[in-house]
Amino acid sequence: MSELGFIRPLTRQQLVTDLSIAGALLIICLLPIPLEIETPAAIVVLLSVASLAVRRLSPTGALALTWAMALALVVLAERPSIALVSVLIVVATAAAVGSRTELVVSGVSAVVGGVLATGYLAITGFRFVELLNAGSTEQNIIVALSPVAIFSSAWLVGFALRSRSQRSAESLRSDAAERVASQATERALAERIRTEMARDVHDVVGHSLAVIIAQADSVEFVDDVRAREIAAVIAKTARSSLAEVRSVLEETTDVDREPELPELDELIAQVEAAGVTIDLSRRGTPRPLDTATALLTKRVMQEMLTNALRHARPGAPVSIVETWRSNDMVIEVANEVGDVPNPGSGQGLSGMRARLATAGGDLEAEAVDGVFAARARIPVSVSAE
Repeated sequence: MSELGFIRPLTRQQLVTDLSIAGALLIICLLPIPLEIETPAAIVVLLSVASLAVRRLSPTGALALTWAMALALVVLAERPSIALVSVLIVVATAAAVGSRTELVVSGVSAVVGGVLATGYLAITGFRFVELLNAGSTEQNIIVALSPVAIFSSAWLVGFALRSRSQRSAESLRSDAAERVASQATERALAERIRTEMARDVHDVVGHSLAVIIAQADSVEFVDDVRAREIAAVIAKTARSSLAEVRSVLEETTDVDREPELPELDELIAQVEAAGVTIDLSRRGTPRPLDTATALLTKRVMQEMLTNALRHARPGAPVSIVETWRSNDMVIEVANEVGDVPNPGSGQGLSGMRARLATAGGDLEAEAVDGVFAARARIPVSVSAE
């Protein structure tokens, strides 16, 4: 459809309404009216009715038919009649529903048509001429401009309806955009929750299984008393892992719930119970952390110790250095790599790197000269307590 909008789709109700109004004007023009009103010629009636019938289907066509009717009036030297009501309706409709070009054309038509109507009435309208000559200069000006004022008023009514319709449409679009944005936000939040839950479960289960595997591998080399101790550690680790996974799942449905976080020393104790020697050193002054930072710190330590259990040379110690600085803390874990390392999926470190990046931290991990070293920097948010 072009900018002029020669043909535009209409609903059945709109089409029936326009045809009904056109039919009503046709009946009025054909019926005898007991008033001193000029009876319009057949061509004038036909053009008036046709312009009303297509006014919304094609505002451009309706305006063209209106100008054709005006030309017929001049050619036939007819006086104004009831058929001229169609001019007001067409001008208002073009301003209300037409394109921008049709809006401008209808406005120009209203002004130019009003001026031409004044000139035409001054020649053919006896009563109009009497009104022009009957009063003062100001009154004469008002009478002369009355056709322009009438046609322009019709255009202003249409423009007001257009503005209201546009505001309503804009409001609907805004509401739709807000709904789409809200749905996108909800989907993004759900995806973030799923991603975080998957990372947490990976860290919890990965760490616990690494401890359990290390314990289970040593059972065949120990006596019965030590075996019972190892079995107890395995059971405790499994129960702790199950409880923590349950806590992770509950956190996804209860955002106000404070997760129960074991201290970092407990994680280290689990690894030492698996027969791994831990050399731990701390620098700086530890400070209480808020829940989010404490959880992030725990997950980082879990992943680092899990990697150490999987890849460290049997019997070799694992070095942990925990450094507290003014705005962050740094955790460094180093261990000798075994000759036959237990390969992992590689997802743990990449997931931890992404998790730290969202919190403003970073993770470096690399094996050099038979030593695997990981260094995590965690921004510190001090607990409000």
